[in-house]
Amino acid sequence: GLALRLPHLNVRPVHVDEAVHADKFNTLWTTGRYEYDPAEYHGPTLYYFTLPAVWLSGAPDFPHTDAATFRIVTVVFGAGLILLLLLVADGLGRPATACAAILAAISPGLVYYSRYYIQETLLVFFSFLVIAAGCSEPSARLRVDVSGERAPDAAGGVEHGSTVDAPATKDGSAQDRARIEDSKVTKDSKVTKD
Repeated sequence: GLALRLPHLNVRPVHVDEAVHADKFNTLWTTGRYEYDPAEYHGPTLYYFTLPAVWLSGAPDFPHTDAATFRIVTVVFGAGLILLLLLVADGLGRPATACAAILAAISPGLVYYSRYYIQETLLVFFSFLVIAAGCSEPSARLRVDVSGERAPDAAGGVEHGSTVDAPATKDGSAQDRARIEDSKVTKDSKVTKD
């Protein structure tokens, strides 16, 4: 992902949107304060994450910064988005995760916005982080026995006589698998949560 995002960050002229954000950052940097204006901009996240990049660049003041110093922030978050796929690898499977990572790494849209000093890359990164965190929460084993009647499941319905299981633990322990195999399907059963 970095091979497409890092090279020549200074070559493209600064877009007016980037300049506005750089100016907002400069206010934070020089005054130590950020005032949120709900009618404009997106909040301080980008500017606060820019502080370490500027400090590491060694620039003594705003005129000594360059576009690459600002754009490196979104490059890091754009590359980080690819790494976040590891958080959903258990659910997607290794082949799908690898495919998603490759596509995210070479996606023209993701590469472009990762090299553009605006808020959107951070928005996508943190949005996906929240989604991944929600997907990685282990759920209790849910067993649906529908041998007697049709009962809805997450997909909208299951067929007569089938059992639907969802993992109880992250690793799907041998004890859980044995419990599922030993469970009996009965006509009077209801949806249970172990």
